[in-house]
Amino acid sequence: VDAQIDAAARDIGVDAIKIGVLGSAETVLAVAERLAASDLAEAPVIFGPDLSSADEALLAAYATLLQRVRLVTPNVVELAALGGEAAVLGLGASILAKGGDAEADRVIDRLIEPDAGEVLRWDNPRINSLSTRGAGCTLASGIAVSMAQGMPLEPAIARARDFVRLAIHNAPNFGQGEGP
Repeated sequence: VDAQIDAAARDIGVDAIKIGVLGSAETVLAVAERLAASDLAEAPVIFGPDLSSADEALLAAYATLLQRVRLVTPNVVELAALGGEAAVLGLGASILAKGGDAEADRVIDRLIEPDAGEVLRWDNPRINSLSTRGAGCTLASGIAVSMAQGMPLEPAIARARDFVRLAIHNAPNFGQGEGP
């Protein structure tokens, strides 16, 4: 993992970092340690967790990683698995608490900052679609791309949210179940 990070940093540079699924506590701790290095320390880190198969060791390792993260983008279940808002904010990470998996007619996403609490809220009608597979990863990636381009956090989130909402709205509805 370290060698892959080093190769990418040497070859193309690092303006922002998006982290998704990390399969083991050992990998999470290696990434967290590498993020502390001076050549990566200034890049904003966006963590889009997928905690569907996280065990206690993995969740404990994520606490170390969250100390190096600018923004974590959990859904309702993932935020609870990470210990809730207070636990994540206490580690220094901002939260984009996503409401897409909540049972409601509206999707409410909230930006919560460690020192300021909730600073922004997006409230939109739910798009009736089964084409939501990968929406969270796409959102986190979009935020990272915008921040790599120099955009501040709040407009980066707004831009990525717009992109994902349009993608869901215009999705081709492949397959019989939840699709891309």
